[in-house]
Amino acid sequence: MTARGCAVGFLSEYVPCGLNPRLDWALDEDLRVELRKKILKIRIEKPITIVQFPQDEYGSDNTCSAAGKSSIHISSQGSIEPCPFVPISTESIRDVGLIGACKSEFMKAIRKRPGLLKRQKFACALFEHMDEIKKLSEKY
Repeated sequence: MTARGCAVGFLSEYVPCGLNPRLDWALDEDLRVELRKKILKIRIEKPITIVQFPQDEYGSDNTCSAAGKSSIHISSQGSIEPCPFVPISTESIRDVGLIGACKSEFMKAIRKRPGLLKRQKFACALFEHMDEIKKLSEKY
């Protein structure tokens, strides 16, 4: 690919989401570690920038940047969501604007619970805590 001029590549780990998530497709921790080693090796050996999602988002502290910590998701309908894999919303961008979206009480409630932003098993921490996120959304 680099011989054809490709300078950046994105690798996205499967994140279970949607109506029928396939949990059996998700990488376990051992495979995630193995994949990370391969990505880091490619970064050293090849003249290409590889972005690994969500690993690069989480960083060394294994904390998600969603829910307005560093990012939010706005659906095509304008719903403000913690991330694209957790389509739960309490407000619309049309009503509160971008600053209001980041200051949303729902997003603040997620950020106040750091355990919700720590992943344990899957690529997406918020997916792991979907039931808790749903309960929070019902309060706002």
